[in-house]
Amino acid sequence: MPSQTTAAHTALAVACLALLGSAHATSARPGPRGSSQATPAPAVTIDVVVVDRDGRFVEGLRPADFTVTVNGARRPVVSVRRVSRGPGAVAEAASWQAGGDSSVSFAAEPQRTVLVVADQATLGRGEERGLVQAASAFLDRLGLDDRVAVLRTPMSSDAQLRLTTERPATREVLSRVVGQRTATGLAAAPVIQRPDAAGVDADGKPVTDTQALTVPTEPADPASLPVPDAVVGVPDFSSARDSVSVLNALFQALGRIPGRKVVAVFSAGLPSSLSVYLTDTTARAAVAAHAVVYVFGVRTAAFDAPDEPDMSPLERLATATGGAFAMMGRNPDRVVDRTIAEISSCYVLALDAVSGAGGQRQSVRVETRLKGATVRAAAWLMPTPDAGDRVALGAALAPSPAPAVEATATAAPRSRVTETGDAASAARSRELQVALARLYAYAEGYERQYSALVAEEAYRQSTPNTTVRMRSDLLLVRPERSNLWLAFRDVFEVNGRPVRDRDQRLQRLFLDPSLEAHARLNAIVEDSSRYNIGAVERTVNVPLYPLVFLRPVNRFRLDVELAGREEAEGVPVWRLRYVEQARPTIVTDLEGNDVPQSGWFLVDRMTGAIVESSMEARRGETTARILVRYRRDPALGLWVPAEMRETYRYPQYQSRAGLISEVFLDGRATYSNFRRFQVKTEETIAVPK
Repeated sequence: MPSQTTAAHTALAVACLALLGSAHATSARPGPRGSSQATPAPAVTIDVVVVDRDGRFVEGLRPADFTVTVNGARRPVVSVRRVSRGPGAVAEAASWQAGGDSSVSFAAEPQRTVLVVADQATLGRGEERGLVQAASAFLDRLGLDDRVAVLRTPMSSDAQLRLTTERPATREVLSRVVGQRTATGLAAAPVIQRPDAAGVDADGKPVTDTQALTVPTEPADPASLPVPDAVVGVPDFSSARDSVSVLNALFQALGRIPGRKVVAVFSAGLPSSLSVYLTDTTARAAVAAHAVVYVFGVRTAAFDAPDEPDMSPLERLATATGGAFAMMGRNPDRVVDRTIAEISSCYVLALDAVSGAGGQRQSVRVETRLKGATVRAAAWLMPTPDAGDRVALGAALAPSPAPAVEATATAAPRSRVTETGDAASAARSRELQVALARLYAYAEGYERQYSALVAEEAYRQSTPNTTVRMRSDLLLVRPERSNLWLAFRDVFEVNGRPVRDRDQRLQRLFLDPSLEAHARLNAIVEDSSRYNIGAVERTVNVPLYPLVFLRPVNRFRLDVELAGREEAEGVPVWRLRYVEQARPTIVTDLEGNDVPQSGWFLVDRMTGAIVESSMEARRGETTARILVRYRRDPALGLWVPAEMRETYRYPQYQSRAGLISEVFLDGRATYSNFRRFQVKTEETIAVPK
């Protein structure tokens, strides 16, 4: 059976009352009685992102490069920690630490927590496409190990957030975005009920591996959500007010989850009268939750409303939390790439202990002496959940249950780029290590996501004398205790003629653990192979076969080099060339002789996704080449094989002349109709009404 690893997720049940954003945010609950001993003020840390004019993260900054003022008074920066975030973070942090800069420490956050908020309130019916397109582009650029949830506002009474690594789940929520604006203005605010406390799932079973978070209906504790110094006029928000209430409730709930959070808001705007409220209350709730807000403005048709929405309130919200604002144009990829680059690294500045200011808020300002650089940091100092960074220790990292890159001699490939002391060579070596780390992290996540899929294959094989066309159900799986991706082809049509009824028998048999089902699967494979043509017996003509080299047990086999940077399928990629050096090789001929392989991967520089792969194997005069191109599948949120091209060349003596000529076998397969054949078991939080 294939691995049934359930993607780690956290159930986040969010509900709020219509008035949560006003009265509850303006009153404080008294602290515990009988508490007379003062608690020493802890050291304070600030997350900072520094980018240049092109949006690239500025590397190599030290404590002396920053100037920090708190409530107008300058405070020295005690230390600086550079944190690598997302795919490849562990290896990147270790490679920086190996560089030997003693003035900066290094750490990693391999799994980011990201929430996507789709604001439907100011969208008209039929205007959803731009928002969905922009949010989809953002999801495409996240790592497969990032925990993600999608929230649509205004919320319905049954709304639930689930932080998960399963991309189809988030895509499905996003696909249900519907504009709420009516012909006369903003939609009426829905009635949102508070869920009862429940630790059971939809079937009434106790939930043991999820974290239920509900929004409090009592005033927030000042230690977790500072109260504004004064109440600024809060207008009648109607539906938009409900969206703001949802954000406030969301940040309060997020404060209970450790670590950083990224909240990406896609919206057509909010009433301008909300600007002060958002920066004075909502932004501070986000900072207290250790959440940074990035706002992506989407365009909508003009309409008459008492308080016409604009982008300035959301822009101020993003800036106050240390995030940024950007309008999305026809091609959102460029804007999204800049944002993903910003949430992939940060500096953590440590200040000396900052004494309390009598309950008053403490404003902070961070600057750098570098010309042309932009600094993003939150506008206030306040206690936040621990980031939980994995701190680099020399060239190794402290153990953690989060996904990690193998660092042993048996798991790391040999690199043709070595540290020589030259700065350019060191940078190139670091880039190769990061590229490999992102590729490995992607491959491990890809196995989890892909191992439950079946596709339809249209496969043409040709020799100089014969052509055959087949249509098959292709099940690509990695069985338990196996290092190989196995292909089960169930041919249902040959040269336009059906050879059996198409009845999903492959999926049913694979899910059946009985010995009889296993025997029938083998019979199907043997039966399907009889339609192959040519003199080459082969089992490597499977789209995902090259992924075998990316498994931890096989990485030591490869000699890898960074062959350049380019663009493919609309994304910037690395070209990583590899040569199999270990013996015995993974593939052998019929006599058991080694058949070493070589090839390359085109790897998305941001996510580690495989965009294209090539494999070549030689044995004597026989050469096999297989090229696989991938495409994004919008529903799955994955890069899936789109086309496989295979070419085989081998010598053959002509019967009379005795001359050697090359005989070709050419194949081309295309893939479509990807679908899941296996339901993964997950526990979720049911919200009773």
